[in-house]
Amino acid sequence: MPRSGSRSACPIRSPQSTLTAARVALAALAEGWGEEFSRAVYRAQFAEGRKIGSADVIGEIVRDLGRDAAVLARAQSDAIKQELRAATEEAQRLGIFGAPSFIAGGELFWGNDRLEQALAHAKN
Repeated sequence: MPRSGSRSACPIRSPQSTLTAARVALAALAEGWGEEFSRAVYRAQFAEGRKIGSADVIGEIVRDLGRDAAVLARAQSDAIKQELRAATEEAQRLGIFGAPSFIAGGELFWGNDRLEQALAHAKN
Protein backbone atom coordinates (compact mmCIF):
# COMPACT_ATOMS: atom_id res chain seq x y z
CA MET A 1 0.00 0.00 0.00
CA PRO A 2 1.53 3.38 -0.96
CA ARG A 3 2.25 5.82 1.82
CA SER A 4 0.46 9.13 1.75
CA GLY A 5 2.70 11.70 0.19
CA SER A 6 4.94 9.03 -1.29
CA ARG A 7 7.14 9.85 -4.24
CA SER A 8 5.16 10.74 -7.30
CA ALA A 9 6.10 10.83 -10.98
CA CYS A 10 6.48 14.59 -10.82
CA PRO A 11 8.55 16.47 -8.26
CA ILE A 12 6.89 18.08 -5.27
CA ARG A 13 6.40 21.77 -5.82
CA SER A 14 8.04 24.15 -3.41
CA PRO A 15 7.40 25.90 -1.23
CA GLN A 16 5.32 23.64 0.92
CA SER A 17 3.70 24.62 4.18
CA THR A 18 6.15 23.64 6.91
CA LEU A 19 4.15 24.93 9.87
CA THR A 20 3.29 21.49 11.28
CA ALA A 21 6.84 20.23 10.69
CA ALA A 22 8.31 23.30 12.42
CA ARG A 23 6.03 22.92 15.43
CA VAL A 24 6.77 19.20 15.72
CA ALA A 25 10.50 19.96 15.42
CA LEU A 26 10.31 22.34 18.39
CA ALA A 27 8.41 19.79 20.48
CA ALA A 28 10.89 17.09 19.43
CA LEU A 29 13.87 19.31 20.27
CA ALA A 30 12.50 19.66 23.80
CA GLU A 31 12.36 15.85 23.97
CA GLY A 32 15.87 15.35 22.60
CA TRP A 33 15.11 14.02 19.10
CA GLY A 34 14.47 17.20 17.12
CA GLU A 35 17.66 16.96 15.07
CA GLU A 36 16.79 13.40 14.01
CA PHE A 37 13.29 14.55 13.07
CA SER A 38 14.60 17.54 11.10
CA ARG A 39 16.97 15.35 9.09
CA ALA A 40 14.09 12.97 8.33
CA VAL A 41 11.90 15.85 7.13
CA TYR A 42 14.67 17.17 4.86
CA ARG A 43 15.19 13.67 3.47
CA ALA A 44 11.44 13.28 2.91
CA GLN A 45 11.25 16.60 1.04
CA PHE A 46 14.45 16.67 -0.96
CA ALA A 47 15.37 13.01 -1.48
CA GLU A 48 11.98 11.32 -1.49
CA GLY A 49 9.76 14.08 -2.89
CA ARG A 50 7.18 13.62 -0.17
CA LYS A 51 4.52 16.19 0.69
CA ILE A 52 5.86 17.45 4.01
CA GLY A 53 3.05 19.98 4.22
CA SER A 54 0.74 17.08 5.02
CA ALA A 55 0.13 16.30 8.69
CA ASP A 56 -0.25 12.65 7.63
CA VAL A 57 3.28 12.62 6.19
CA ILE A 58 4.69 14.31 9.29
CA GLY A 59 2.91 11.68 11.39
CA GLU A 60 4.45 8.92 9.27
CA ILE A 61 7.90 10.43 9.76
CA VAL A 62 7.36 10.55 13.53
CA ARG A 63 6.21 6.91 13.59
CA ASP A 64 9.07 5.82 11.28
CA LEU A 65 11.45 7.29 13.86
CA GLY A 66 9.80 5.14 16.51
CA ARG A 67 8.41 8.17 18.33
CA ASP A 68 5.00 8.71 19.89
CA ALA A 69 2.56 10.33 17.44
CA ALA A 70 1.11 12.24 20.43
CA VAL A 71 3.84 14.80 19.66
CA LEU A 72 1.55 16.05 16.89
CA ALA A 73 -0.97 17.17 19.52
CA ARG A 74 1.75 18.64 21.75
CA ALA A 75 3.02 20.60 18.73
CA GLN A 76 -0.32 22.44 18.61
CA SER A 77 0.03 23.84 22.13
CA ASP A 78 0.07 27.58 22.72
CA ALA A 79 3.57 27.28 24.20
CA ILE A 80 4.97 25.71 21.01
CA LYS A 81 3.13 28.24 18.84
CA GLN A 82 4.62 31.11 20.86
CA GLU A 83 8.09 29.53 20.74
CA LEU A 84 7.87 29.23 16.96
CA ARG A 85 6.74 32.85 16.62
CA ALA A 86 9.69 33.99 18.72
CA ALA A 87 12.13 31.85 16.73
CA THR A 88 10.70 33.18 13.46
CA GLU A 89 11.06 36.78 14.66
CA GLU A 90 14.67 36.08 15.66
CA ALA A 91 15.39 34.50 12.27
CA GLN A 92 13.94 37.56 10.54
CA ARG A 93 16.06 39.84 12.74
CA LEU A 94 19.16 37.87 11.68
CA GLY A 95 18.21 38.07 8.00
CA ILE A 96 17.50 34.36 7.60
CA PHE A 97 15.14 33.80 4.71
CA GLY A 98 15.41 30.15 3.73
CA ALA A 99 16.70 26.75 4.62
CA PRO A 100 19.26 25.69 5.13
CA SER A 101 20.84 28.83 6.50
CA PHE A 102 24.00 29.04 8.57
CA ILE A 103 25.37 31.88 10.65
CA ALA A 104 29.10 31.67 11.21
CA GLY A 105 31.11 34.47 12.75
CA GLY A 106 28.13 36.78 12.45
CA GLU A 107 27.82 36.19 8.71
CA LEU A 108 24.85 34.54 7.01
CA PHE A 109 25.35 31.69 4.54
CA TRP A 110 22.33 30.35 2.65
CA GLY A 111 22.02 27.04 0.84
CA ASN A 112 23.52 23.61 1.23
CA ASP A 113 26.18 24.54 -1.31
CA ARG A 114 27.45 27.16 1.18
CA LEU A 115 27.97 24.78 4.09
CA GLU A 116 31.69 24.35 3.42
CA GLN A 117 32.14 28.14 3.20
CA ALA A 118 30.28 28.59 6.48
CA LEU A 119 32.45 25.97 8.18
CA ALA A 120 35.64 27.55 6.85
CA HIS A 121 34.47 30.98 7.97
CA ALA A 122 33.65 29.64 11.44
CA LYS A 123 37.20 28.27 11.79
CA ASN A 124 38.77 31.67 11.12
